[in-house]
Amino acid sequence: MGVIYTPERFRSGQVPFGEDLSKAVRELQKLKPVAEDNGVEMVLVHGSVPEHRHTRRSDVDALIVYDDTAESRVLDKIRQGIAQISLETHAQVEATVIPGSWTQAMVDTYFADPLFVIYLQNVLSSVGPKVLKGRPDPRIMNIPNPGEQVCKQSLVSYFLEKFSKFDAALSARYTQGQLNYKVLQRAFELPRSTKRKLQQAFPNLANISEFDAFIEACLEAGYFEVNDGAALNLLRQRDSEYTDIVESAPLRGFPDWRLATKHEEFIAKNFDNALRLAFQTVGSIAVKLARKG
Repeated sequence: MGVIYTPERFRSGQVPFGEDLSKAVRELQKLKPVAEDNGVEMVLVHGSVPEHRHTRRSDVDALIVYDDTAESRVLDKIRQGIAQISLETHAQVEATVIPGSWTQAMVDTYFADPLFVIYLQNVLSSVGPKVLKGRPDPRIMNIPNPGEQVCKQSLVSYFLEKFSKFDAALSARYTQGQLNYKVLQRAFELPRSTKRKLQQAFPNLANISEFDAFIEACLEAGYFEVNDGAALNLLRQRDSEYTDIVESAPLRGFPDWRLATKHEEFIAKNFDNALRLAFQTVGSIAVKLARKG
């Protein structure tokens, strides 16, 4: 994904580069050897960093399974460890942390979000490079796909949840002047996350790699409107422009005042419009999918 840095963090030079991200991965691996103390069963780092396609905006994607029969504070300790890694390396660690017992309950009752199950299966079965400590639970791979209709219902819920978050961020912006950088990140990520989620839900989209071809397929299938595709493409463009700014920052030390000003002005100029576009698009897609038989 693509981190959005606060102006303060950017000006202070806290923008990671390749070695920082690699160090974060090494530190995550250290969660496993002390399993007797912290209850960690598995640490799996996946995505752009182990695949060496990261940028300076990349976060570190991790899947962590812990023993929830261990001491009650094990989850707090894991989260504290992740926060410490982020602090020491300047890298943003996006960790999905799940209890070990959750797997068996999921197998028995299929109570989990089916799109999340598909995500887990894709991560565990991916042939791409990943960093693994511990052993994946094979039961996850045996959970059957619930079908397109159930996945579609989960998609509608996913987009409605996004709709609420963008709405809340816009309200805070207009009433309190707050800039929520995490929500701006989610707005810029919306094209990628929309593609990933729809490809998880609909087999006819699964093998489409090019974004323009994905848009065309979604329009043809009636998953969203022409305006939705245009909004997603515009958000992709803004995301790319922001990446160019971040990549031009020095590897160490502070950016000069011109670059720092350019960074701050870019966020100020694009914040409102990006959130409005994301807000309208997720709402439109949710309605379109809900109405689709």
